[in-house]
Amino acid sequence: MFGLSLATNRRVHIRRIALPLLAATVSAAFACSSGTPDTGSIVFTSRVKLGPEQTSRSDIYISRSSEEPMTRLTIAGNRDLSPKWSPNRKQIAFLSERNGEFDIWITDAKGEDKRVLFSDLGGAMRFEWAPDSRRIAYEVKTGARSQILVGNVQTGESTPLTSARESAFLGSWSPDGDWLVYRLESAERAGLFRGNPEGVNEIEVSPTMGDNPRWSSNGRWIVFTAEIDGSQNIVIVPSGGGDETNLTPSAGNNRTPVWSPDGQRIAFVSDRDGNQEIYVIDSSGRNEKRLTSNRSSDVAPSWSRRTNRIAFVSGVDGDLDLFTMRPDGSNQRRRTADDRDIIDLDW
Repeated sequence: MFGLSLATNRRVHIRRIALPLLAATVSAAFACSSGTPDTGSIVFTSRVKLGPEQTSRSDIYISRSSEEPMTRLTIAGNRDLSPKWSPNRKQIAFLSERNGEFDIWITDAKGEDKRVLFSDLGGAMRFEWAPDSRRIAYEVKTGARSQILVGNVQTGESTPLTSARESAFLGSWSPDGDWLVYRLESAERAGLFRGNPEGVNEIEVSPTMGDNPRWSSNGRWIVFTAEIDGSQNIVIVPSGGGDETNLTPSAGNNRTPVWSPDGQRIAFVSDRDGNQEIYVIDSSGRNEKRLTSNRSSDVAPSWSRRTNRIAFVSGVDGDLDLFTMRPDGSNQRRRTADDRDIIDLDW
């Protein structure tokens, strides 16, 4: 744990440690030179399958195209996971357990200059880059509760956004970077709220106990997953609060909604037809379409912010591999083919 007086709003300095480059990093065969954004690559976690009595091991990889082999960015010997591109595509943040607990690390698009960014967290979980690529909001465990802090990428300083007296579960940033949406749980209140990381304003968005709230790129809507009549559904609400709309009132469980770059459509996973497949629907609730169809699970859709394609993970051949497709489900392309499992990704 990291010894904060978490009920206050004072600024907190989280220790930063500069580490030397790892001896075995990546090939220099990247099209992008130093300081040039990588606009087309998918970064993901690949997990080694170990015996039942061994701890799992995972590392961060990058895939530039379906024609080129994936490139390994980290070699930690334990668990590195949950990589996310900075919005300017110059850096990648990820969780790493290499120091005994999950801290937030950062590297450039070549996998060089790795360093711990926010440490002594005692168990970091979710995190999200701010649109300006200068801040990262992250969720940490504080005993039986969880709390959200906002850290400065340059200084390594972090400020608590939510109180330690409640449990807060991170969602996402507003497109202008002025707000964060999250779920709160306490004896006094529960639901989805948005908070201003630079001030004291906190506004209720929905009384519904939703999971994984995501702000649309046009700023108008927030989508989330909520249990309705015994099943998980995709729900949308105006970002300022108001009437909610259940976009998936049919049978089955519907999860992990992700917005298209223009904020008009939502990709999600549903098991309504017997196993998990990827669907897409307009934010109005119209034009729903199933994009994948096979006897195994297709999960973890990630919409490219630049190519208007969708990356996803499929277990079609027994392992969880990385694929891409167009938003109508056509032109599906395999990116990985080995005995490792892809467990998360960001495009």
